Amino acid sequence: MPVPAKLQAALFAKILTFDRELKVRENNRLVIGIVYQEQVRASSKAKEAFMKALTELNGNQIFVFHCMPINIGTETELTEQIAQCDVDVIYIAPIRAIDIRIISQLSQKLQKLTLTGVPKYVKQGLAAGIDIHAGKPQILINLPAARAQGANFRSQLLKMTTVIQ
Repeated sequence: MPVPAKLQAALFAKILTFDRELKVRENNRLVIGIVYQEQVRASSKAKEAFMKALTELNGNQIFVFHCMPINIGTETELTEQIAQCDVDVIYIAPIRAIDIRIISQLSQKLQKLTLTGVPKYVKQGLAAGIDIHAGKPQILINLPAARAQGANFRSQLLKMTTVIQ
């Protein structure tokens, strides 16, 4: 992942404020499901770093974040676990041997917005991600995927991002 978790968390917190369809819980609480693979070291480290970064934002943002780690090993486990979890948004850490399009299709079915720090996952069907371009963070929005997942981003956000059609 080219962007550190702390910066990802701050940017995603801001991005979420631009989604007109995002439903928050009582007291502006958002439950973020963090999909990762325990057996993949980079995935576990990314999950820990992102959870820590989101927790540190609490009190400084509109939302109060609660993280729910979702350890997956296979595509079957992925489908079962995400469907059973009561999350508002899904963050995907670096994973192996699982087709990102399956996560995209599942999130569309469940109407859950997907976020990631892995830029190529956005091109493969996740809604939003962060990359680095010319040494600066760049927000990536896969507009068809975001809409299919139930998001409705304000035009102000789309003007500041790289939109993937």
